[in-house]
Amino acid sequence: MNLRSSLVLLLCLWQSFSFAQEQLGIRLDNYAGINATLFNPAGHTTMPFSWDLNLIEGSQFIDNNYAFIRNARVPNLFNSNLDIVLGPRVGNDTPLKTDQYAVDFFDDGRKRYIFNSSRYVGPSFFFRVAGQHYIGLVTGGRFLLGGNGLTDNLSYYPFNRRPDFEPFSVDPFRIGMVGFEEIGLNYAFRKPTAVGNFSFGITAKYLRGYEAAFVISADEYEMTRLPENGLFGDGVHLEFGYTDNLIREDVDRVSPLGSGYSVDLGFVYTIGGEEGAYDWKFSGALMDIGQLKFNKQTNVHLVNPDEPAIVDGDNYSFFDSGEEVNAVVELFSLETLGDRQASLVNDAFNIWLPSRLNLHVDKAIWDNDLYLGMVIMQTINPGSITVPNGNLVAVVPRYESRWIGASMPVSMYNLQKFRVGLSLRLPFLTIGTDHLGSWITPTDLSGTDFYIALKINPFRIGGGGNSPFPNRRGNDNIPCYKF
Repeated sequence: MNLRSSLVLLLCLWQSFSFAQEQLGIRLDNYAGINATLFNPAGHTTMPFSWDLNLIEGSQFIDNNYAFIRNARVPNLFNSNLDIVLGPRVGNDTPLKTDQYAVDFFDDGRKRYIFNSSRYVGPSFFFRVAGQHYIGLVTGGRFLLGGNGLTDNLSYYPFNRRPDFEPFSVDPFRIGMVGFEEIGLNYAFRKPTAVGNFSFGITAKYLRGYEAAFVISADEYEMTRLPENGLFGDGVHLEFGYTDNLIREDVDRVSPLGSGYSVDLGFVYTIGGEEGAYDWKFSGALMDIGQLKFNKQTNVHLVNPDEPAIVDGDNYSFFDSGEEVNAVVELFSLETLGDRQASLVNDAFNIWLPSRLNLHVDKAIWDNDLYLGMVIMQTINPGSITVPNGNLVAVVPRYESRWIGASMPVSMYNLQKFRVGLSLRLPFLTIGTDHLGSWITPTDLSGTDFYIALKINPFRIGGGGNSPFPNRRGNDNIPCYKF
């Protein structure tokens, strides 16, 4: 693969990342506690306890439709003898060696997306006060990388099949990345109605940002391949920015480079049932409405040349580490604008969080043990500089009792990827994935998902003031042992 192809591959990989699924197996359970507020800030009000403490939660999600690993599953990637080769080089018919896997590229005519989400939830809790009021604290950190809209013309196979001097269009696209810590205060209340209960919740968060980057191409433009690793662009309007934490080793990575605020709003409405159980549950939430401002060690660039520009890929052959990003940007500015510093326009930018609308309908189908739910997650991008998100539709059957729970979410991600997940809760430990096949079945691996959480809450559901629903599921009570 020549340098021109490598540069396009790098661009597409950055563009491909799109937002994470929401770890459905750990968010929808009526025993999920404070962890449920990460899907809906009123989600914990259907839990039959007066308090809940999350000790630690970790999750990882990644998905894309640009590249994949042939005939692989996630455990294969932890092999110390792993050997990765490029699929186009070895072809489809060449047998691979043991522990050798080929990275190949989708060729289906679709626009490209990718999203990566890494999250930890630190010590977090809620407790019930004054009857039906809930006070909570949520702490944690997140790393998000997302993008969408890149034309298939820049996919590996279409780009390399295209002859030199044949122009093609590049659609508008956005890429965003942000890493931050968050601490949030949660308040919710629960009120009986004539047919069930209504709850409303809000979580207000303070955010500390450590790294961020974005690329925006707001207008469609034409690009042409040239011989000898050259690219010709006409009508380019490219804005991008980044923090030094991404590219430099000699910086203080402990001190934040920005800060901001966000808010989550949600309601839960239940119908039927007794003592806090329900026949139907309807919920909706607006999540991650907010932004961070980065104003330390930050650069913002704008490339909008008056005339068409030529970029010579051979000039960038020196680029092999993050430390050289600034030199690459200066060279790009020189080739497109005629001056190494002409593209630099600002030293601060605001980046919006990937806001979304979460909708959930839940039906109790057997003795308040077995439930069937449906989830819709819809992206809301409030600003141009953001981390683009993907959409999700899922059906989630689950079983739950005091000491054991299980769910099997069946989801469609971005209306392209059909997946089956599995989660298990055994008493205070939950472990699961929304993409079970990526762990057990060798296939064209383009994404995966995993989560784990450890928490504590009261041993008993009923009695002693432990529950807002003192008679709910009393047969599950297990007394504390005396020593």
